[in-house]
This record gives sequence, C-alpha cells and structure tokens, in this order.
Amino acid sequence: MGGILSGQGKGQKAKTVGMRHASKKRAPQLREFSQRRKFYLAHNPKCRVCSNRASEIHHSQGRIGSMLNNEEHWVSLCRDCHHKAHMDRRWACSHGLLPKPAWLMAEELREQ
Repeated sequence: MGGILSGQGKGQKAKTVGMRHASKKRAPQLREFSQRRKFYLAHNPKCRVCSNRASEIHHSQGRIGSMLNNEEHWVSLCRDCHHKAHMDRRWACSHGLLPKPAWLMAEELREQ
C-alpha cells in the first residue's frame, strides 16, 4: 500500500508521507507474506462470503508474529467483504471470519 501524496503548489514535486517501514525482523516476514499471498489467491480465487473474485487475505486469528504467514487462518475475500469484516464485528463473526468474543456469545444467550 502506498502513502498519501501531498504537494504544495504547481511545479513542486509531490512527496509520499505516512509510509510505514518494517523492522529488520518483520521485513522478511512481509516479503514471504507477499509471495505466499499471490499463490494463495491463485488457488483460492473466490471470496468465501459472496463468491466474487477475491483480492485480499483476511487473517481470522490476527497477524501478530508468526501468524502473519499461517495459512490455516487465512481467508480469501473480495475488497468489499474484507472491509465489512473489519467494520462490523458481528457480521464477521456470523460469517466465520472472526472467532466469537465472549460478550457476543453472552448476548446471543440472553436473546434466546
């Protein structure tokens, strides 16, 4: 992903701001993820939720440390479903994209 382009006026070069640099430890993991991501999407081309073309990987258990490259917890999603999964936790849980948190399970039990 790129940063935000900003420039002051005509004739000035736009500069990239907001870029994040990976640590020396994280950079190899990110390179590996990039390569594995392409392979995974080639073999899992459809969004798990809506069956449109998948373009993104959702990490159902997070992506901290070694979980970044743990394909057991990867889900191929289209851009819209991936965005919705991050914006609406209930929706994500109901589609199996996130584990149900205790508060949601308790709420469902109260509704029964």
